[in-house]
Amino acid sequence: MRKIQVLLVLSGLLALGLSLVLMLNPQAFFAGQGLTLDAGQALVGRAQGTLLFGFAILNFSALGAGDGLALRPVMAGNLATHLAALGVNAFALSSGLANESVYGDVGVHVVFGAAFAYFLARPPAR
Repeated sequence: MRKIQVLLVLSGLLALGLSLVLMLNPQAFFAGQGLTLDAGQALVGRAQGTLLFGFAILNFSALGAGDGLALRPVMAGNLATHLAALGVNAFALSSGLANESVYGDVGVHVVFGAAFAYFLARPPAR
């Protein structure tokens, strides 16, 4: 298995796991970050879970694409998602809305974002 495939599998598994937790029990997920959700906020959490489910499917579907140009939009989308999530995490921490467990999320986004940036910076295989 090539390195980009390993990254896609790991990213897909993470997205799949988080999507299931968010769709089934968003209150429990966000309670770990010090947040209490009402029914409307839980619905938004479930919606976030469906988006992560879609990312998991995209990443798994891209496994057969090789290292070429076909993978670049998938990698760019993943990188953009991790960068945007870092912004959300920074806001949550700076505003005091979430507790320090968000630093775990920051670490995940930095690692995966850096990995996707690395593969995007490499010239595509032809």
